[in-house]
Amino acid sequence: MKSSSPTRVYLGIDTGGTYTDGVLLDPQKQAILKSVKVLTTHSNLTECIEKVIDHLTQAVPVQIELVALSTTLATNAIAEGKRKPVALFLLGYDPTLVEKFNFTDQFATRSYFFLPGKHNLQGVEEQPLNPLAISGAIQQSQNDVDAFAVVSYAGPMNSNHEEQAGAMIYQTTGLPVVQAHHLSNDLDSIRRATTASLNASLLANTSEFLDAVTSMMERYQIHCPVMMVRGDGSIVQASYARRRPVEIVHSGPATSAIGGQYLSGKDHALVVDIGGTTTDLTLVENGRALIFNQAATVNGFRTCIRTVKSHSFGLGGDSHIEFDHWRHLSIGPRRVVPISRLCAEYPEVKAD
Repeated sequence: MKSSSPTRVYLGIDTGGTYTDGVLLDPQKQAILKSVKVLTTHSNLTECIEKVIDHLTQAVPVQIELVALSTTLATNAIAEGKRKPVALFLLGYDPTLVEKFNFTDQFATRSYFFLPGKHNLQGVEEQPLNPLAISGAIQQSQNDVDAFAVVSYAGPMNSNHEEQAGAMIYQTTGLPVVQAHHLSNDLDSIRRATTASLNASLLANTSEFLDAVTSMMERYQIHCPVMMVRGDGSIVQASYARRRPVEIVHSGPATSAIGGQYLSGKDHALVVDIGGTTTDLTLVENGRALIFNQAATVNGFRTCIRTVKSHSFGLGGDSHIEFDHWRHLSIGPRRVVPISRLCAEYPEVKAD
């Protein structure tokens, strides 16, 4: 008697600040075959990913044809101020004008450098790049940062200066370098700088997550495409998201909005997703999540990224509650480990 062939399924994994969820989906029947929820292990993400895959594939003859990922880790890193340190090189910017309008608050880093080298909005060079100035800025910052971001005032019209500066930085430091023209062709020079800076600061967080998924797939001999949900609800290859993590900010809210609309059957809704770290509000109209075209704002930072029309703020089930010196109540955005999780991991504490 022939054994039945394994069911062809999709594996979905969503990693949040508190829990990591996993599902096996039968794409033909549009049905969830199995699901699991485990605690997110921030100290080593491979642990929670392994628990998810182990539980879902145990004693179930399946052939996984696609892995789909979503996460709030990037959003949480911004909300909690846990992004990696970045140096931002601003080529051809007017420091007087930038500081006059307090645009420096939008740079998402305190380590920024105004450097000579400028093209006009027709892409014609008005001021050559200064290698000595760039070298000086590299020497001043390289020991204090995990990555660099380079943005030229007229980068969308001529990216030559960004490319030259980026090459110099990488050759000198070997650290990741984000060039703004790879992320956006928007002429708003401040939002491009913000986008590049945020992207550089999230590279390590996203790589850690994707490395954990990749290593567990190898261990369980899962060989298939790995896709990731972007902030606008579309999906891209994980290799793309690894280079452009700022585009997966609001990945979690986008997934919640799509899922909420699908499960409720409502074409007009406000989807509220309360997690351990953040609360995300997303609007659905005419059966689709509303989209911000190149204007996503995250924790006050205005970017050039396309995302769902969502508002995320640092208030969730694990938010730290405290009183300040004047006895004013403060909640979040920092998350803490709740007593319930302590008892889950160490049952003997529950009695105490």
